[in-house]
Amino acid sequence: MERADLHRILRSAPTEDERVAWFGALLARESGLNERLVIVGGSALEIYLTSSRHVSQAIDIVGEKPPIVSVSRR
Repeated sequence: MERADLHRILRSAPTEDERVAWFGALLARESGLNERLVIVGGSALEIYLTSSRHVSQAIDIVGEKPPIVSVSRR
């Protein structure tokens, strides 16, 4: 996926919570990790708690490092 496509897709997310979820789904698909990739912490908590008070917007990614790094560099 090209950077412009990623930005276009993420900008179209209706909410910040969905943007984080979409980012995780796209990263899992592009890296081939699918069920072996987990987004934790920061905004990922908002996906489950739907808290509008959470301000971090930071996320942590748990998964196999080589495919994640490869996709992130692209």
